[in-house]
Amino acid sequence: MKKSLVILFGVITFFISIYFIWSVWNQESTHDLWDFVPRNSALVYESNQLGTTLLRLQDIESFQSLTQIPSLRKLSDHIIKIEHLTGLNSFYSFIDKTSGLISLHNTGKNEFDFLYLGVMNDLITTDEILKLIDPLISKVKEKKYRNYLGFELNEISLSFTNSRLTYLIYDHYFIASFTPYLVEDAIRTFED
Repeated sequence: MKKSLVILFGVITFFISIYFIWSVWNQESTHDLWDFVPRNSALVYESNQLGTTLLRLQDIESFQSLTQIPSLRKLSDHIIKIEHLTGLNSFYSFIDKTSGLISLHNTGKNEFDFLYLGVMNDLITTDEILKLIDPLISKVKEKKYRNYLGFELNEISLSFTNSRLTYLIYDHYFIASFTPYLVEDAIRTFED
């Protein structure tokens, strides 16, 4: 009788251990883009067809008036320059392949900047992202790498702007901003 109870207790303990390990492993792998969005975001836009949506927004009169704000005009100016430098016919169709978030943040008294978050799926791989970034890198200045809370941040000077792009490729997510502390905020938010 005692032997049966010990075996039963062992089997129950084994299944509880398996369930516990599976739930912890499954919980860690269920991240999404929203896990990286800092709480102090002024505005967050999410889309599964980001390129198409950005093209449609350009035709809306109220959006055209918003782009008169210098900080907001940077987005479309950067896309035009990226298309020219990379030779992409349409950067919008490239970013349409994946889902993404763009969050707007106050970075100064009268300044705003964006945090770009995208999912790299089977259609857009890490190699494709790096091939896209390579033609944009300024040949004069070198790339810098630094570690922040165990994450490797890449800082590069781009040939079409005086600002440096800080980006992180984590798991299958691409996180970038022209304001380095926005990427750091995304990491802190994810860690919390």
